[in-house]
Amino acid sequence: MTQPPTPLTFWQARVLLLLTLEPQSVEEVSNRMADRGAVLNTSRVRQLLDELLAAGLLTQTPRKGHVGTRYALSAGPAIDAALDQAYEVVKGQPASGPRQP
Repeated sequence: MTQPPTPLTFWQARVLLLLTLEPQSVEEVSNRMADRGAVLNTSRVRQLLDELLAAGLLTQTPRKGHVGTRYALSAGPAIDAALDQAYEVVKGQPASGPRQP
């Protein structure tokens, strides 16, 4: 099985798993995290998305009109391995995650 380039952090794993639902904007990811008990400011969520984008695990659709940039999962063996790793990272952790984001 192909492994992601570096181990995922807890918060990268949470964001990656949220993006399995559908392509989402920074605000949508932030709101979904908050709905699950983890409140991160939008700049931190944007940083996490940028890290995952740089790792090749996400794709980005640029802003069109008033709709924000959308992020979606990439395709291929690396994303499959990253999703497996993300599940293992968050398994057994509380929804709010570790104490320090």
